[in-house]
Amino acid sequence: MRKNRDIEQDRCYHLISRLAHRAFFLDDEEKDRAVALMRRVEGFCNYLMNKHIITICLAAASVLASPVAALSDEAGTASRTGDPGLGEAARRHLERAERWYLPSRLGVFYHWGLFTGGGLHTVDKKRYKPLTYPTPEAFEAAAGDPARVAENFAESALAFGAKYVILTAWHTCEAHMAIYPTAVPDFRNKTKGDYLGAFLDAAHKAGLRAMVYFPSDSHNWNVDPENPTIEPKTGKRGSAYFVGFIGRVLDELKERYGERIDGFWIDGGLHGKCSEIPPKIRKLWPDALIVGNCVTDFRVDVDVSTTEICPGKAATPAYCRPDGFRRVSPWGGALPQRDLNEDNLLVGYWWYTGELDDRNELVRDPRLLVKEIVSSLGQRGRWNCTIGVGPTIDGTLPAFTRSMTENLRAFLKWASPAIYGTKGPAGSFFDPGYAGAANGPTSAAFYSVTQSLENPNVFYAIVTEARASAKKNKSVFQTNGRIPRRVSDLRTGREYTFSAPYGTVVENIDWSDIETFGATVLKFEF
Repeated sequence: MRKNRDIEQDRCYHLISRLAHRAFFLDDEEKDRAVALMRRVEGFCNYLMNKHIITICLAAASVLASPVAALSDEAGTASRTGDPGLGEAARRHLERAERWYLPSRLGVFYHWGLFTGGGLHTVDKKRYKPLTYPTPEAFEAAAGDPARVAENFAESALAFGAKYVILTAWHTCEAHMAIYPTAVPDFRNKTKGDYLGAFLDAAHKAGLRAMVYFPSDSHNWNVDPENPTIEPKTGKRGSAYFVGFIGRVLDELKERYGERIDGFWIDGGLHGKCSEIPPKIRKLWPDALIVGNCVTDFRVDVDVSTTEICPGKAATPAYCRPDGFRRVSPWGGALPQRDLNEDNLLVGYWWYTGELDDRNELVRDPRLLVKEIVSSLGQRGRWNCTIGVGPTIDGTLPAFTRSMTENLRAFLKWASPAIYGTKGPAGSFFDPGYAGAANGPTSAAFYSVTQSLENPNVFYAIVTEARASAKKNKSVFQTNGRIPRRVSDLRTGREYTFSAPYGTVVENIDWSDIETFGATVLKFEF
């Protein structure tokens, strides 16, 4: 068994909490030893402990002691890599992700290519739409100068408060057109201008990290352009050839762009032969971050998984995507892990399909974007939020995003300490969710929690809705017996009166920022 960590005197520990709460993981021999200890307790206390009780205890221990989930220590501090409950594979991924990706917290994701404008190249006949630009020549004539497009990409990312930006180098839904003058002969479509290289340069010039998207499955990759709705035959030989094709592309990207690529976002699940792709990236870019779409198995060498499609009405409140993902996995696989996850929320659609009006809820209420972002960042652990938005053909944002970006920038102007350089609350003592109303049985407010990486004693309760019962009364935030030394409004600096008979009861909170920006932020200093 591993050695005990130092135990603070004001905490209570017992056998099951030490087993289940991340400190120990038991093999068969250790389980037998634990059962023997329980039997000794049984004899000492003259209490019959039956087989079912022991089984339930050990089952709880094995379920709760997730080697990937527990990345924070028991004090709630934002530990880096010293947690004894962290498996070696996940530890390596955490070390790489913490260099720049996780502290960034906010990114944008651009799908841009022949489908920009509304086309959809797919073998699904019901969904198929002719590509907006039928040839690379038509696409380049509309897009124009690569440098100008790239500058627009960077400016658009900054408008969303992003610290990193992802761009599709090619995509199955737009006939696999490479947006750079590739020499790999397998590409049937490619541009003459180097839009990818210009993107990398413009992103770094703007202070953004730049990541490259590509699909990792052979679906639609070698489809006959004359019969675009007919699925090509791949099979094992075809999949092997596809992985070889990806390898040739990666070699070319390394030669052309080198360390200008900060990371890769890989679509397609990385099943079977395609699981060989991440090791190839590791060989060429040892320090690059790898995001695998909906990959929750750390045997596949990716650093971060994703939650791409929100499971509809499962969430409460409706904008709290992490709550929905606790209940439903839209891909039928494992539910998202607490840490090392990127939540992809869409503004419109993945690629630009035209302007939207106020029938779209984000257009109708731009504050909703703030609510979605802070919920993604403040309900689980080390989750990032990446905003999927389809730029127009010249790299600028669609007009319908203007009110969203204006409100988000206004919010981040004062709320950035609660967003950047933080982590979610998982593993800490500060629980997110509904704040209780101290004067009655109804909940007072819904809030998310972030914790400063620089000063782990600082937490932010980001309140995105306040009930009528909370307007003039007291709200209870669950800090599990921890008493803050100061509670204040992040924007105004106003200190609040509080008490701690159960949780932390804060009095007479000014909720007006919810109406103005979409959230009120309280700073808790412990």
